[in-house]
Amino acid sequence: MLVLAMGACDRDTPPGPDQQLPDLGGDMTRTKDGPPADQGKDAPPADLGKDAVVKADGPRGVSLSNVWGLGPNGVWIVGQKGTLLHHDGAKLSSVTSGTTADLSDVWGSSASDMWVVGDGVILRSTGSGWSKVFTPKDHSAKAAPMYAIHGSSASNIWAGGGSGAIYHYDGTKWAYRPPFESLGLWLADVAVTPTKTWAVLSMGGVHTHDKSKGWVKVFTSPGGGSDMRAMWFNSPKDIWIVGDLGMVYRYDGSKWTKQLNVGGKAYLTDVWASSATDVWVLGGSSTFLRYDGKKWSTVPGVAGQPFTAIWGTSPSDVWAVGAGCLIMRYDGAKWSKLNKPAACL
Repeated sequence: MLVLAMGACDRDTPPGPDQQLPDLGGDMTRTKDGPPADQGKDAPPADLGKDAVVKADGPRGVSLSNVWGLGPNGVWIVGQKGTLLHHDGAKLSSVTSGTTADLSDVWGSSASDMWVVGDGVILRSTGSGWSKVFTPKDHSAKAAPMYAIHGSSASNIWAGGGSGAIYHYDGTKWAYRPPFESLGLWLADVAVTPTKTWAVLSMGGVHTHDKSKGWVKVFTSPGGGSDMRAMWFNSPKDIWIVGDLGMVYRYDGSKWTKQLNVGGKAYLTDVWASSATDVWVLGGSSTFLRYDGKKWSTVPGVAGQPFTAIWGTSPSDVWAVGAGCLIMRYDGAKWSKLNKPAACL
């Protein structure tokens, strides 16, 4: 048994009922993110026009790991081998990332303050190109793969990854905040508000951090070796977590309850919600579900797609990405594939 006193390890403290569904199978892994909690949900999308495609930098067949944006006119997609794509509301184009490292997550406080994390790298763009600005390391001083990044402002950003490595950015520098490394697990996802940070640690459960208490464990990961893989933060009273073996849990401000049992080997890799009554969950090549506040149903028109991540600006503007440079978009009525960038064909 591993026991961790969260406060003591923080060396540098910063200012429905279960529903059984058929076994949907699938076996994919990824990490995930949510949008900045202080910004809430992005504003309703404007008319995006016709999607156009230009040549991308990424290699053929790359797996896309995450999608996130500031709004409908600023959607970013990251993936293997330094792949970085941007949709400006009219067209999808490639962006030079300046690295060949696998990229895992993207977040920004504004168009001039964008961040990407990946395998041993943290990249930044201030609006005129991307560059590597920091090499994160784990407790053994080795370059750490980073899986998640999120913030509440330009001066309150958290990022984490392998071996429990977690860092905080205060607007000036990145500082190592190592509450997790002794567990030997990986930080799968993080959500940040101005007053509290929520962190999902694979099989280590959910932890929160604030100025007064440091790190506190608030939820224990279910048994059976189930990894937690992604979190969506709607509000302090509406938080969703998904993971292996069909795990879907929800926090209502006072307790965590199991919301869904997909069963079998349905490895759920991501969750996104526009509200408490519009929740999307996906994973593997067969699992894609939507919750309307009362019941779960299989999403039509996307069967068999190897999705890894989902994100949206509203119920009528949802993005999903996956293996083989898969990019699909929902307009409120149907899902459509975007033409693959040339280098992904």
